[in-house]
Amino acid sequence: MKLKFSIDYSTIWGQSLHVVVIYTGADGRQKSQNLLMQTQDGTRWTVETALMESRRNPVQSFSYYYQVEDGEGQVMRREWNMVPRVYAADSTKNYVLPDSWRDIPLQYHLYSDAWLTTTGRQRPEAVEPQRVPLYRKSIVFRVSAPQLRKGESLAVCGNHPAIGNWNPVRFLPMTHVGDYDWMLSVNADGMQLPLEYKYVVVDDRTRTLKAWEEGDNRTTGDCEVKDGEVLVLYGESLRLREDLWRVAGVVVPVFSLRSSHSYGVGDFGDLLRLTDWAVATGMRMIQVLPVNDTTSTHSWTDS
Repeated sequence: MKLKFSIDYSTIWGQSLHVVVIYTGADGRQKSQNLLMQTQDGTRWTVETALMESRRNPVQSFSYYYQVEDGEGQVMRREWNMVPRVYAADSTKNYVLPDSWRDIPLQYHLYSDAWLTTTGRQRPEAVEPQRVPLYRKSIVFRVSAPQLRKGESLAVCGNHPAIGNWNPVRFLPMTHVGDYDWMLSVNADGMQLPLEYKYVVVDDRTRTLKAWEEGDNRTTGDCEVKDGEVLVLYGESLRLREDLWRVAGVVVPVFSLRSSHSYGVGDFGDLLRLTDWAVATGMRMIQVLPVNDTTSTHSWTDS
């Protein structure tokens, strides 16, 4: 099994891009590999690695993330990895992974406990390495869709008969793999690349298309799929306008709270009483200052 990574990212002089791969064996044990990527133009970074399988402990899945390191091996920046890129491993296949750097998404609040609590939703289960059908030539579509509401699911529709031929009743349903991520594999044998496609929202009750995602068509780009390869397309999140979320709240440092039960300045007991007051007044959020000093790296990440 080979993993072929590629990503566009501009570094500054003295920095390099690395991909950290974590392999999980059948017994649950993990081992990681930090791979230095190569570049010819300072923007397109690539690396290829081969997995040496162990018969006693075969690899069941792999996950990975990208990070920037300086000349001394210190990590300068690491991409957002709250929802991990994790895949079931098939030792008979080679995986082609054209990626883009994942910053904290604009819709990060949709992953927060505050949003889940105020909207009465449950936290989705963690992402699992979903085993999907693989073919002689395979394309795996994957996308994060935190905007979906209850009773909605996701599908793919594109410019090839195998993915619907842009027909709004011939979309291909995707499978939820956890934490807002959806996945679908298709047989790419005989397909002429590049493909164009979009993700669409489906009504679970009527099984009809509700909305196309916004923006330009997505594309497979200049990638090819050879025999025994799996092309994994995991780009930006679903491009769909979310429902406007508005809540009223109060911002206060704990030490500014004061009650007849405290010692002249606020303490955690007063925070409980502030919660009761917020409920009584229709507030749905409380924000406090950090209780302790947050300095750890003396960089912008400390905030």
